[in-house]
Amino acid sequence: MSLLLGLTVVALPLQTVSIAEVIVGTGNDDLREGSRVSIIVQVARQPDLVVEIARRRRFPDRTSVTESISLRPGTRLEEIEQVSVFFQPDKRDLMNDDQWEMRSFEFRVRLPDGSWRTLFSRTTPFKFEREQTFRSGRLPTFTGSTGSIVTVRDDAGRLVPGATIFVGTRLAGTTDSNGEWRSATAIAATDRVIAKHRVHQQGTYRGNHRADAAQNWNYRVYFTNVQVSSTGLLQATSRRTGSNIDLVVSRNNTLIGANIVASIEWDASSAEFSRVQSLLQNASNYLYNATDGQFYFERVTVVERKSLWDDCDYRIYADANMRARVNSHRGGFLGWNVQHTCMHESRSDDMTIYAHEFGHYGLDLGDEYSDDDGTIQCTSNQAMTTSPFTTGTAMAACMMWNQWSAPKICSDHASNPHRRGTRQGDTPCWTQLASRYNHSPVWNVRTPTTRGALLPTIAFAAGLSTIPVFSQPILEGTNSDSTNLIPNARLTVSGSSFGPLQGRPVDVIDSRGNVLRQGLLNSAGMLALAGVHRGDRIKIDLEGGAIEIAATGTADVRVILVEPESDERLHAPAPQVTPPGQQPGQPIRIDLSRRLGSVDIVATASSDGIDFVLTSEEDLVGAPNVSVFVSPTSRNLSPQLTSINSRTFRSSLREVGPYSEMFMRVIGNSRSGRDVVGHFQLTSASRISNVEGEFFSGDGAVSLSVPWGVGRIAISRSDRPLTGGPAGLMQVSATYQVSHSPGNLPSGTTLRLRLPMQQGRLMDSSLDLTSIRLYRHDTNLNRWTQVNGVLNQRWGQISLKNPTAGTYAIFGRRR
Repeated sequence: MSLLLGLTVVALPLQTVSIAEVIVGTGNDDLREGSRVSIIVQVARQPDLVVEIARRRRFPDRTSVTESISLRPGTRLEEIEQVSVFFQPDKRDLMNDDQWEMRSFEFRVRLPDGSWRTLFSRTTPFKFEREQTFRSGRLPTFTGSTGSIVTVRDDAGRLVPGATIFVGTRLAGTTDSNGEWRSATAIAATDRVIAKHRVHQQGTYRGNHRADAAQNWNYRVYFTNVQVSSTGLLQATSRRTGSNIDLVVSRNNTLIGANIVASIEWDASSAEFSRVQSLLQNASNYLYNATDGQFYFERVTVVERKSLWDDCDYRIYADANMRARVNSHRGGFLGWNVQHTCMHESRSDDMTIYAHEFGHYGLDLGDEYSDDDGTIQCTSNQAMTTSPFTTGTAMAACMMWNQWSAPKICSDHASNPHRRGTRQGDTPCWTQLASRYNHSPVWNVRTPTTRGALLPTIAFAAGLSTIPVFSQPILEGTNSDSTNLIPNARLTVSGSSFGPLQGRPVDVIDSRGNVLRQGLLNSAGMLALAGVHRGDRIKIDLEGGAIEIAATGTADVRVILVEPESDERLHAPAPQVTPPGQQPGQPIRIDLSRRLGSVDIVATASSDGIDFVLTSEEDLVGAPNVSVFVSPTSRNLSPQLTSINSRTFRSSLREVGPYSEMFMRVIGNSRSGRDVVGHFQLTSASRISNVEGEFFSGDGAVSLSVPWGVGRIAISRSDRPLTGGPAGLMQVSATYQVSHSPGNLPSGTTLRLRLPMQQGRLMDSSLDLTSIRLYRHDTNLNRWTQVNGVLNQRWGQISLKNPTAGTYAIFGRRR
């Protein structure tokens, strides 16, 4: 099946012509005496032929003038390329009296048999308001001697200069001021020819988004000649005359390309850097298909080591278990971003998660599942096994419900309508998307309803590339591995007498004290590491303390935990963790007397910042050292501590913006000679009046949806379990504290806690979900109290309506 629709081939005999004729009609504004009207005839391989026809005469209103033009000897009909009318007023310009309305224009030639053939005719008036040229554009009879000419017009028939031309899979060039691009050789009939014409570039508040432009921009809108059929086939429509091609770029064939900057948190290896680029390219392809061939990533810039962290669209974290999310407001890609909205991705996320998060951030779409009912899906036909829209099929919707098994976007099309009761609300995703991007009549974003069809996978016909060449992102960014980087590092922790290690957090700390959260040990006590260098410290949190080991340069880091021989050894000075003579790749045996002491950190939102209370499990020698990395301000802070006693210290931060993510590291020396260490993640936000949003903990496992006009909130995470847990249950999540200023959380707030998951699956598959409960810690009684949270088993999430401020965790048991 050919992709070139409307293909007609006209064979023209070679004919020599000598006489041409122009018939020029004047409308309601005459040609003033003294003005000049020149006819310009362009012929291949000849200088332009210029003939002045007015000869200082007046052309009265509503009259016609016919003039004969002698062509140069040997002029062939098929070599006459274009005819133009050049108007020069008599320069008096009295009350716009130098203007002229050309009511009609015809250009014809006399053939050798004496008959006349019209090569161009226009009956629509054209107003000359100054010295100006009217051009016919390339004549349909023109073929030239060799090669092809591609002419691009818009829906109104206007010539389109500056349109980008693709021939096959090759970027061929751009059209000139006459809307033409010339090929030195003839374009084969089997080659698809595609044009895209940029009609809009949207400026953005974000810096470092000036890819191939003089200003920062976030998306561009193009018209193309590529139509999407009701069967999902892309068809590059054209009309051929001989070897020449006419293309129409239409407002109904709109293509929107996003300008994306992605920043990797760690010092990425070459393989990791390339993987991120590949993920973003594949996410663009996924998005293109989900939006029926209308959205893609046009430009993708990837950087590493937190470069451009405050301006990027994607932040990609080393934490393999962090939940992907978009903090604060949906649709931050489109509006002024006072809350520094961006997409947060884990290094373990796949391309479908990248696309799903862009649905929140770029398309202003909500999640299409219910907090309270895991069986609710955003279209009723997903559960029908006999439906073409059932889960896992090419036409299943919606990617905002489950991006792995529903690759399309839901609409109100009668065949598979959007279902109410999800977090997206009553408005289908396609309707919401179109409300943000459609700009009719300038350009049209077509929904399944306006198109009249629900489309399967978008593909080129005749087995060609699934995604057209013009919708592939341009990848930019460079990567350089540092000398001491250890690529493909893997940590394995074992020690059968110690008990389960699954779910214990791991961090990498570099020589400057910067902390990279790596994620959680799996059921085998293993975790791949990212951004670790020779000499970095690897910290493993355990119940009641932590251990640190030095990265020696080997990629395979194996740790065997050994229980201490006596309780006294717990307080003995910690010996060197990596003994002299340790061979790289050999297991490191560590008795647990070497573990570090711990510091608990409690953060509370205040009217003008965050207040902290730090509590050590041992008496300290002086105040501990505290360093805080604050994003998006990219600052390192060292808050001053006030001592309450030898174990408890107080501090505050007032240098936090409307939205801040903080990572705190505390290091102190105990009187027993042991180091005490605390790591702490915090999200802080102050709400803007009349703006509703959702805020997440640093690992994304907790979210807080707050109504309009709310003050400052804070969500913090602690990896240390608190005492007083319910009998028979174990704590299966980290401990999270939620606070608000002023007072308690307002009515209408929803708190959500999610179990540790990875790519939509529970990290601990042995959990008995029927035992999962949400608890709040009672500080007065020092025990956990169950609260009435509702479990969505499909997503491993508990939601709580109208929570009080406090400390929360999920408890349960294994099967």
